[in-house]
Amino acid sequence: MPLPEPFRGEVWDVDFPDFGRHPAVVLSVNALNSRLGHVAVVPVTGTSGPAATHIALTADAGLTHYGLRTPR
Repeated sequence: MPLPEPFRGEVWDVDFPDFGRHPAVVLSVNALNSRLGHVAVVPVTGTSGPAATHIALTADAGLTHYGLRTPR
């Protein structure tokens, strides 16, 4: 069974080794994801953090849908 392929901008549920399961946005370029076998992601949280590292994801920022996609 083939693994699902993440696409840039999607939000996935990721199990990070250091801090557990969190939603994460895929940052890497689609053409490289399957070739490299690695995907660059950034964790997303609903908790406000330091202003220098906090980016609000709203419709103004291009977020049109929020949901988690997990491998089957």
